[in-house]
Amino acid sequence: MKRSNYLVILGTSGVLILAMTAALVGSVVPAAASSRVNVKITSAMVFLGNTGTFEASGPAVEAGLICHEGNVYDTKYRSPGSDSKRFINLFVHKLFVCADGSGSFEMDLNLRIFSPPKTKGTWRIVDGEGAYARLHGKGKLSAHRAEEDTVIDLYNGKLHSD
Repeated sequence: MKRSNYLVILGTSGVLILAMTAALVGSVVPAAASSRVNVKITSAMVFLGNTGTFEASGPAVEAGLICHEGNVYDTKYRSPGSDSKRFINLFVHKLFVCADGSGSFEMDLNLRIFSPPKTKGTWRIVDGEGAYARLHGKGKLSAHRAEEDTVIDLYNGKLHSD
């Protein structure tokens, strides 16, 4: 059958249905990513063991984007140096493992450690497993010494999943 014969068989309403179907198929988009929601993470890290615990709170926990608590492990350190006598720059890679067994996520920190001891920096989630395989987020952090061998890290930022 020739192309013109198809149009005769379909008629006006058939052509309209085909056009609408093509428009719908062309406008299908993938599922939208979740909106960015606030998170606060407080972590107590022990110097000598490079380990600690964390507790998360805020809308990201309520939305199920992140677990409430777990363990933290510092897995890599790198000091790219500094041009200042007042501070040093430090890169840290951390692994957060959720206590409920739902998964883990990894975070990169870029820190500036000042003298007298005061730490400020930024963080970014770079990987995840289990329930956190699609987790993304970033924010700011500060840290202060709580005891002789313990530092409290305070993370504030936004999380989302795609």
